[in-house]
This record gives sequence, C-alpha cells and structure tokens, in this order.
Amino acid sequence: MPKDLMQIAKAGNISPQDVALDNMLTPKEGRTFIAAIIKQDSILKDVTVDIAGKLTKKRTGFDIGTGVLNRHTSGVAVPSANMKKIESLGCNLNMTNGVSLNARILNETLLDNKDNKNFEKDTFEGFSTTFMNDLAFLGFAGTADNVAATAPFAELSKGWLKVAQESTVPHKKTFKLTSHKTVIERLQEVVKNLDNAIKGGKATIFMSAIDYDQYQLEASAAYPGSGALIHGGINKYAGYKLYPQYNIPQHTFLATLPKNMVFGISTQIQRIRWYDNETSSLRYKFVCHPDYEFDIHKYITLITKA
Repeated sequence: MPKDLMQIAKAGNISPQDVALDNMLTPKEGRTFIAAIIKQDSILKDVTVDIAGKLTKKRTGFDIGTGVLNRHTSGVAVPSANMKKIESLGCNLNMTNGVSLNARILNETLLDNKDNKNFEKDTFEGFSTTFMNDLAFLGFAGTADNVAATAPFAELSKGWLKVAQESTVPHKKTFKLTSHKTVIERLQEVVKNLDNAIKGGKATIFMSAIDYDQYQLEASAAYPGSGALIHGGINKYAGYKLYPQYNIPQHTFLATLPKNMVFGISTQIQRIRWYDNETSSLRYKFVCHPDYEFDIHKYITLITKA
C-alpha cells in the first residue's frame, strides 16, 4: 500500500512500490484541494468559483431587471411580454482540457524532514500556492484553448480578457483607443461605456500595473495638494475600484462585476506520484481542469490599445 509523505521520509530507503500512486482524488479531497488554492490572496478569492463534479456545466441564473412585479389575479397567467423582462443567463463551462502541476522533492529534503510533523502539510500548501499563482495568472494571460501537449502556458486556456474580446453579445462594449490617450482619459471612456446596471461605482476596473502606477502620477499632478502618493495612492476612479494586475497588457482595461467573472474547476483531479531514480527525487503530478467565463456578457466593458 502506498505510504504517505511522512512515512516515506521516515523510512529512509525508498521503495518504488511504496511511493507509486496514480488515482483520482475523491470529490471531498478534490474540494479540499481546490479550497486550498482559492483561499489564498489572489483574484480567485474575488470572483465566482464554480466547483463542478463534471467537466462540462451549464450555469443557470436570472438577470432580473426593474419593474418586474405584476398584478396577481387568481386564475389569470402573467402576460408573456412581462416575463421577457426576466432574462435567463449563465455561461457554459468547458473544463475538458486539463493542466498539470509537476513538482519534485529531493532525497535530501526527505531526509531533512523525517522528524518534521508538518512536512506533508507544508509541502502540499506549497503545491497549492504554485497552482493558485499560475491559475490566477492564466485568468488574464490565457489566449487560446490549445489541446496540444506542447501548448505554451498562455494557450492552456482562454482567460477573461480573451473571452471578453471574443464575446458576441450585442450590448457588450469592446473597442480600441489610440496610444496618445492618458490613463485618466481611458478610464473616462471605460466609465462612460459601462452598462447602466453596473454604474454608480458598482463595477471594478481591472488594469495593468503599469497603467495603475501612471494613474497615480497623473492624478497627483492634477491634485498636487492631495498627498495621494504619500498616503498610499489612489485606488479608485470616480468611485470605481481599480484592480491592478501585472499580467494585463498596458492600455488594456476590463470593467465588470468581480462576481460576474467565473472561474470553473472540476473536482476530477488526478494525483500521480513516483520515484525518479535519475534525479533521486520523489515526483508529483497533479492534473486539474479549469475554465474562465462571464455569466452576463453585457456587463463587460473592454478597452484595448489600437
């Protein structure tokens, strides 16, 4: 029977049959593993996380506008025209393409930790942190769903920026601005083109870290007496929270509700463990299935560089 990590460390002599492991995590184990990923301080904490048992899922919900109340009259159905005010919504999640985390633990590390009771806990926290960093990065950096085994990192999945760019919903705002515009002028365009339902400071504006820093300089120059740079900067524009991301390209702005952004991930997580004689290390491979989407595409405003 395969041993756990602490037993392997204490044993000293590593036997391949003791460490070989190739199985799917149980749904409970999968949820625990995913929870460890999303609880960390990243964008994944702020968006909607949909943990699915299968690899495909149709999310369902309703976009309820204003003025949807009707007169109740016993025996009389609500007019069909009134029902059209309640729109069915929800994205389709496709998590069929897996991504893998490959890690190794050197023999020396095993020997050094044979008496460390937190060794397994600390090791798997490190794995989950690495997973979280890359899944959060992929959320904005992903450009394609390339199924090839040689797919580069950016083509492991389409991230939110690519999904927004390719969206065909009529009311979604996607356009380009010339490079001579200031960051403040670009932010003005973002706010002007928001859907009315998410105006009034409800939306969050995701932007590059470079543009965010430039905005601090522009705003401070416009209001020199504010002391903004000294007192922690300005993290809002016209009441809208600014969310800088180092993996968003310069002059690209995505505005929406954070909870409108969906990170889908299946509990079908494969765990593989084996001993590599050539590198004298214990090898791990975790395979998970993520996807990135929006529930309501009309709540997307995307500005990119012309």
